[in-house]
Amino acid sequence: MKQKVLTYWIADCIDDSACYSLRSKTLTGVRATLAVRPDVERFRAPRKVEINYVDAFDLVRQVLGEGGAE
Repeated sequence: MKQKVLTYWIADCIDDSACYSLRSKTLTGVRATLAVRPDVERFRAPRKVEINYVDAFDLVRQVLGEGGAE
């Protein structure tokens, strides 16, 4: 089976849980969200994340597994 790639951008939250990190499909989207936040110092610089997967079940397994897909 051919592998697919899910790509997104994330600005990690420094002082709280990873669920509060900012995610977007594009770098521009993350930067736009950061630009309107008053607490921008809580986040690291945006970085690109790529997840290789075979099908939807493989993607869900990776994301929901221990440690997440990152």
